[in-house]
Amino acid sequence: MFSALVTCVRVAWKHDTGYVLLDNPSYPAVVTPCCIVADVVDVGPGLWRNTAVANASHAIFPAPPASGADLVDRHWAVDAMPTAQRLATLAAAEAGEISLSLPAIRESAHTLATAYELAALLGRDALRSRSANVPAALERAALRVGADRACMLHRSLGLQIGSDEEGLLRHGVRLCALAAVAGPDVVSQTRAWLSQTANADRMAQAEQHRTSASDDTARRGGTPIWLIWRHLLLHPDVARLEQLIADLAALREQRGGVTDLAPSTNETELRLRFQQFVRERLADAAGLLAIGLRGRGNAEAIAFEITAQCTAARSASTGDPNLDLLAAWLELAALTALGPHLTATP
Repeated sequence: MFSALVTCVRVAWKHDTGYVLLDNPSYPAVVTPCCIVADVVDVGPGLWRNTAVANASHAIFPAPPASGADLVDRHWAVDAMPTAQRLATLAAAEAGEISLSLPAIRESAHTLATAYELAALLGRDALRSRSANVPAALERAALRVGADRACMLHRSLGLQIGSDEEGLLRHGVRLCALAAVAGPDVVSQTRAWLSQTANADRMAQAEQHRTSASDDTARRGGTPIWLIWRHLLLHPDVARLEQLIADLAALREQRGGVTDLAPSTNETELRLRFQQFVRERLADAAGLLAIGLRGRGNAEAIAFEITAQCTAARSASTGDPNLDLLAAWLELAALTALGPHLTATP
């Protein structure tokens, strides 16, 4: 009777620290003393439940992650890619070979970059709280590792030829945000990558085209905010920071109030209004970051308000997943940049 119910039995091998399941070495589990573990029991048509049987009356606990890299690699989005494929893709990206690779490798790089971003974002609460406990420290390490790997993969893919100007400028800001979260070394690498002739020329063309465009979005100061954020996140000097503060003040004057998000039967107009609202919230967050980096105001209050502005931006960008993800990374990049000021706050 019992054997008819058990559909999957795993054997645990005794180890110095306990018993380790043999059939999945990439994700070890430490088991209390027992020798047979049943993973799944069929309890009726179409009904399944996890259980432990026979001598396995105690719980099965995953071995605690040893590092931030270990934690981020266990995330479901990253773990969905076979380990060999993941390692090969990372090696190709580190060697800078993705942009010249076969379409299959490029597809893997795109998928893996997004997976690392999703995995890393699980550490955002730990970054916000700045708790000193071990789990929070591990989550912050995973956030940095995920941002580093995602940024490297995006850089290795290069700037996409078919991207529109607005999308290209957003992508450049997203890379800078990932780099800011990952750390100073990645910021330097990203700054150097953006300075390469081909990349610099494409970004300059996108900036020029969008700045000279006659559409309503450009006239209302939409595009310059991406340029301002990019400069803010690449560790500007004092003179540049003062200029950015002046640019942000000019944008606020051009704006003339908060965009109305009242319902509209015109879907295109409503979508443009939501996008403009997102830009306004992110412009306000950029202004707060610039003030915080200059050491003006209370850093804790500034960090809280940046989170509020970026949260509002994300709430209005639900129909645009790329814009939503960008707003999330801009918040984390701003909090990372403010880190020294927050530590110094009494």
